[in-house]
Amino acid sequence: MSDAPALARLACALAACLAAGCATVAPGPTEAVEDLCEFARESGPDGLSDITRVGGDVYYCVDDRGGLLHEVEIRVAADGSDGSFSVLRSVQLDGRVDLEGCAYDPLTHWVWVSDEYDSSIRAYDPKTGRMVAKAAVPDVYLKHARKNRSLEALAISPDGLHMYAANEDTLDCDGEPAGPGVGGIVRIQEFVRSDSADLWRPSRQLRYATDPVEGTPYNGMALSGISAMCVLDKGRLLVLEREMSKKNVLLPTLRGRLYEVDLNTTSKTASKRLLWDESTMFANYEGVCQGPTLADGTRTLVLVSDGAGEADSNILVMSVK
Repeated sequence: MSDAPALARLACALAACLAAGCATVAPGPTEAVEDLCEFARESGPDGLSDITRVGGDVYYCVDDRGGLLHEVEIRVAADGSDGSFSVLRSVQLDGRVDLEGCAYDPLTHWVWVSDEYDSSIRAYDPKTGRMVAKAAVPDVYLKHARKNRSLEALAISPDGLHMYAANEDTLDCDGEPAGPGVGGIVRIQEFVRSDSADLWRPSRQLRYATDPVEGTPYNGMALSGISAMCVLDKGRLLVLEREMSKKNVLLPTLRGRLYEVDLNTTSKTASKRLLWDESTMFANYEGVCQGPTLADGTRTLVLVSDGAGEADSNILVMSVK
C-alpha cells in the first residue's frame, strides 16, 4: 500500500529542491576517510555536542545540557591504533543553555559557541567562562529556526578569517523538515573578518540538502540533519550528518555520514561528496574536528559522541587525505 502523506511530503520537498537548487552528491563513499580506532570515555562526561582542537593533545568540548566547556586531553597512538581521553578542567559559560557547536579561534584564543536555545553565536574566554564577543546572526535564523533544530554546527578556518555555522534541520520558511524518505534543506552561513580585531560579518549562504531518513520514527522521533562541521585547508568543509530512526523491531538506529563541501564555488548551492557512511550502533556522533598528524604523516579527524542516556560515550579517530 502506498503512503499518501509520505508521497505528498516527498513531492513538496522535490518541488522545493527544484525551486531552490539542491545539493548534488558525488558517488561514494571513497577511501578519503577511513576508521583508525574507537575508544570509550570511561568516566564521561555525557552530553558532549561538539569538539574543537586547541593544539597538541588539548581540545575543547561543549555539552548541550549544562552550559559547560570542557578542556580535555585526547592522546592518540603514533600509529593511530588506540587512544585515551581525560578531562583537564571544566568551566561554566555565562548564561548558556543548549550548546551545540564550538570552534577555537586561532587569532584571539577564544572559543566561539553556538547556542540552539536562542540561535546565538558568542565568544568566551575559555579560562573564566566570561563572554567577550558576539557574532551578528542573520534574522532568518532567529525568526524561523524550529525548536531544537537551530544552530547545531560551528567551525572556523585554520587562518581564522572565516567562520561557518549551520542549522540542524530546515527553517520553517524553507520547507518541511527531514522525515522518512525525505531530506531537509539547511543553510550554511559564512562569516568573514579581516583580522583578529575585526567583527565577524555575515557573508554568503549555501543551501545544503541533507539526506532523507531511511527508517521509521522511534518513539515518535526520526531525524536527519547536520550535527557538526570542520574546515580543512584549501577551502574544504567537512559536514557531519547524523540520522536517528527505527530500522528494526525494537531498537533505534544511529547513522553517521561525512561529506566534503567545496567552498571555492560561486554557486549558492552546496555540492557534497560522500567520504564516510556508517551505522554507529549506540554512538551518537555530534562533533568533529581535525586531530593530530600521525608518525607516518597521516592526518586525522576526531569525532565525539553524545553519550547521554543509553548512548555510548566514544571517541572515533579517522584518517583523512
